[in-house]
Amino acid sequence: DVQLRPLFPFSGPLSEVVSRISRWQRVDDVIMGGQSESQLQLGAASPETGDVEYASFRGICRVEGGGFCGARTNAFANRLDLSNFTGIYLVARSDGPKRFKFNIRTKEKAGETLYQAPFDPADGTSGDHGFKRIFLPFLAFRQVKRSTPIPGAPPLPSNTVYQMGLVYSRFQGGEDDYNPKFSAGDFALDIQEIGVYREERQHASWAIHNIDEKTSAPVRIKVEESVPLPRDAEKQTIPGPPRWVRLLRKLTGRRRRKKR
Repeated sequence: DVQLRPLFPFSGPLSEVVSRISRWQRVDDVIMGGQSESQLQLGAASPETGDVEYASFRGICRVEGGGFCGARTNAFANRLDLSNFTGIYLVARSDGPKRFKFNIRTKEKAGETLYQAPFDPADGTSGDHGFKRIFLPFLAFRQVKRSTPIPGAPPLPSNTVYQMGLVYSRFQGGEDDYNPKFSAGDFALDIQEIGVYREERQHASWAIHNIDEKTSAPVRIKVEESVPLPRDAEKQTIPGPPRWVRLLRKLTGRRRRKKR
């Protein structure tokens, strides 16, 4: 059996969804001199009830000077302990066969090192255009520095979660490892829900499905109450360029001044 506990339900009354979206911030490649732009925003509303049906992480990803778009939660004031759960799940669809990444920061101080796992949402442009649930076990997350995996890094410590995020990038596992399901230009990831799940067998694969492999019978899924999130930290770190980018800009500026 699989137990689900929502963290960010993005469907429901307008005021509630707006409040949840307000806990997210954009982190695009403009911090490194890129030209991409994105936003987590309200999706379509039900014509009958007026309730929001999903949130949409969408924008334009340009490879000139960068090549990634991101959205992340505001940093939590206190760590979120998810050690009783197996991993993260999303109910999502994209505007084509695209690959995204889910980020988890496990240190209180923001930096370039975090944990990351790729996922392929349902292709909303084909079939029934419906949303599909994706499971990402914590064991599937790898520690990375600027998207490059760190050899010999420890498993994700799920008892110290300070931030979560979404990324659409032309890079998959480093600057020389390109995302095979990336296309520059417009993109959209519609999300109905982000949460955590518990699966007793503790799957070690990067994703599991809602079908029992032995019997081909549907796995029973039980949705429980939402996990209470810590309040946002009072002082949020404004995304800025990493140290090596700042140094490069200083050197470039000096050379330009000398030429003048």
